[in-house]
Amino acid sequence: MKTDKEISEHYIESAERHLMENDIYSIEKAVVHYKRAILFDPKNLELRKRLNEVFYEVCKKNKRIENEDIEKTFIIKSFLDSCKNGNL
Repeated sequence: MKTDKEISEHYIESAERHLMENDIYSIEKAVVHYKRAILFDPKNLELRKRLNEVFYEVCKKNKRIENEDIEKTFIIKSFLDSCKNGNL
């Protein structure tokens, strides 16, 4: 039977592997694994700090994706307006 510390370390290793993939889905999975690691090692302050850092990165990436989507929507709207007005 694994100890709580060993289980926590397993989740930390899994989270770090997900972070290496560097896509939003994998980073979100890393956040989940860090949260699970904290459940098994709640007094580990470095682990909590790491979770905050990763969570912040997820927020930044989501915001960047959202901004890119908004920009693309404006470009499409401008194109459609030009088509309606016969400017193309």
